[in-house]
Amino acid sequence: MSLCRIMQYDFMDGTGRFDEYGAELYSDNDLAYGKQYALDYLDAGYTLEPLMKFDLAGFVSWCDAQLDEQ
Repeated sequence: MSLCRIMQYDFMDGTGRFDEYGAELYSDNDLAYGKQYALDYLDAGYTLEPLMKFDLAGFVSWCDAQLDEQ
């Protein structure tokens, strides 16, 4: 499984989880995977995601907040 790019853009730019028709663009499973992905990098000593350069700790918090909303 790979980290959902649409979810990354939502975190970085606030593009949204749903399209204009109300269809979900990423799932709770994507959020849970993303959180673990970020935690693994944080455990390895990274603070920024290597490719997209977003804040990993902020991403973990954001994933948690999105999961709590459901």
